[in-house]
Amino acid sequence: MSPLESYVPLIQAEAEHLAQFLDTLSTDDLQRPSACELWEIHDVVARLIWGAGFYADSVSRGLQGDTSLPENRPLGDTSDAVPMSIYFAQHASRLRQVLGDRLPPTFRTSYTALD
Repeated sequence: MSPLESYVPLIQAEAEHLAQFLDTLSTDDLQRPSACELWEIHDVVARLIWGAGFYADSVSRGLQGDTSLPENRPLGDTSDAVPMSIYFAQHASRLRQVLGDRLPPTFRTSYTALD
């Protein structure tokens, strides 16, 4: 097993623990401030969901030989490009609004798909 492969079971276990924890949270709990400045818990969960989907899509496309940038992705850290942190935050915010109270079950689904 390669060093990277050894992380897969750890990531799977941590994602499952987080999914179980999210299942215990109320809508009010999800709207509480997180440890990430200016983000509430539901914003962080949406960011994790969006990231899992982004990486699952990138890996799937790569396995099919498609190495192009995903649609609407910023080119990088050039002076005229949107910084990646803003790009991620915008997508996470939109996803949070779309999913609403479906964030916890969608988290589990997205990490199962990433697996």
